[in-house]
Amino acid sequence: MEKLTYFKTVIDPSLVTLASQLASGDAFEKAWISSRLADPELATVINQLSIVNMHTLKAIAVHHLINGVALSEKLGVTRGTISKSTKKLLQLDLIQQEKHPDNQKEIHYRLTAAGKAINEQHQALDQYLDVQSQQVIGQFSETELQTVAAFLDKMSQIRKQH
Repeated sequence: MEKLTYFKTVIDPSLVTLASQLASGDAFEKAWISSRLADPELATVINQLSIVNMHTLKAIAVHHLINGVALSEKLGVTRGTISKSTKKLLQLDLIQQEKHPDNQKEIHYRLTAAGKAINEQHQALDQYLDVQSQQVIGQFSETELQTVAAFLDKMSQIRKQH
């Protein structure tokens, strides 16, 4: 089979499927997490969360009592995005805010019990995906993986050039 035909019939459909799965990862993550939460009310809260909200919860869990500026730096998003995210998480009672004892203007965030429950399941999902990915990756040699990486990089350059 000619290489371009092989690409179009075998490789491209797999890439499209993978890209679609990654793009809709939000729905997959929400379904996975909500199906594992003990509290059914929390499962409904999950559907109100964006990926940024989920990553904000994770960052707050990792960096206890973190402020908005530090959150924006850790997540690589604007302060405005963090402000919207923390506002929503506060409304859903997934985080609490505290004023810094030495500077009453500085607000720090911590997870509530509900926020911790959601974050624990998000961490479990990350671990599950890591295990599944490792099983697939383990089937290929380092050289094969380097070839795949080089191929994907070169294919992504095609659309960047124009």
